[in-house]
Amino acid sequence: MDWAKAEELTKDVDYDDAVFVALSLHLKAKLWTGDKKLISALLQKGFKKFVTLDDLRNKIIKKHS
Repeated sequence: MDWAKAEELTKDVDYDDAVFVALSLHLKAKLWTGDKKLISALLQKGFKKFVTLDDLRNKIIKKHS
């Protein structure tokens, strides 16, 4: 099930990303990516469970401010 959903989410972007999306779905974890093309495609398909490098940087800066 996770693999099929991941393939559907990444089929228009990059098939190589399917494994990472499938793993994040399986683990019920956020996907860590900096791939703007992937992020855009996932958002268009309603997938919002990801974190970017910028998100992580902002959290670290806020924590140490």
